[in-house]
Amino acid sequence: MTSSRDLRRDVGELFCTGFHGRGVDKDLERFFKTTHVGSVILFKENCTGPEQVWNLTAQLRRAAGAHVLIGIDQEGGRVQRLKEPFTVLPPMRNVGVTGSAEVARRVGRVLGTELGGVGVNLDFTPVLDLDLHADSVIGDRAFSAEPRQAAALGLALADELWASGVAGCGKHFPGHGATGKDSHVGLPVADLSLDALRATHLVPFALAAKARVPMIMVAHVLFPAGDPKWPASLSPFWVDTVLRRELGYEGVVVTDELGMGAIATTIKLDDAILQLLKTSVDLFMIRDRDACAAAVETVHRALAVGWVKPERVHASAERVRTLKQALAGRQLLAERPEDLAALVGDAESLALAESLSFEALPSPAKRERGGG
Repeated sequence: MTSSRDLRRDVGELFCTGFHGRGVDKDLERFFKTTHVGSVILFKENCTGPEQVWNLTAQLRRAAGAHVLIGIDQEGGRVQRLKEPFTVLPPMRNVGVTGSAEVARRVGRVLGTELGGVGVNLDFTPVLDLDLHADSVIGDRAFSAEPRQAAALGLALADELWASGVAGCGKHFPGHGATGKDSHVGLPVADLSLDALRATHLVPFALAAKARVPMIMVAHVLFPAGDPKWPASLSPFWVDTVLRRELGYEGVVVTDELGMGAIATTIKLDDAILQLLKTSVDLFMIRDRDACAAAVETVHRALAVGWVKPERVHASAERVRTLKQALAGRQLLAERPEDLAALVGDAESLALAESLSFEALPSPAKRERGGG
């Protein structure tokens, strides 16, 4: 029988949160101690430079546990939280132009070395969306409009992240490239048939599931052909029927951030959490720490009244812990902050970034449709 203490720890493993500031203060220590939240995401506001990030992640490991998942969005192009002296990479469209898996591997090696060096062990990349929509918000974040090329390059990058002890996360299942609306603002709708989705946008995720990418992020996008009511991130159809059963994915499934407009403008957070418990989503990402603490209590109340069974919570907690255990001891963490000079922004990494810093044309699919 699961003890009350074990169950509280299991609930904590379901959440990934953000926080304000560039260090761990007493309030944040208390948050981790009381909620048992086991994953965090860093944003630009949390980071100033390599030594500061190294010290911050060390503080987080002391406060939240040695195996805490510390994630960041470090894709390249428009989405990279860490700037100079870290290597500033061009958008992944430029990697796609090369068509080279070896180039993608080199990019993954740069990301893995630099992130691992400062103590970050989870990178919310690669983007496996396709650059297909004429006005797509994804655009140059995608490697390609061609499904198998996007998958080949993204998975090569993820392999190198893993080799450096950093988990990659394929996103945004089942394909944010199918719509032009930004889910940060409101709920996008992708009005495509299931056959069309399976032939295009789902292909990279099917290959990622087969390759056992450690984490996949589900999108706050409504795909009416599969589920006319719930966005993919809250949908048993998309998460359980398609991702888990049809594609056979057994790794950690994480939501996109639950404070984004796509969710916040359509459903209360408490209700979103209860809906998530009807799926096999493992990690609920909530940037606001207070909102995260409230969501933790929502799960505890649901358990107390029998709305959700402990086994559901435990299954997700175990998948998260399995990932943490697989990462344990593998990270190329600098022993001292002074050692970071040899890991961050070295000449070879900067030369790679420079070689990829050209102005890439939009994908042929977008040019044919008149996209810019």
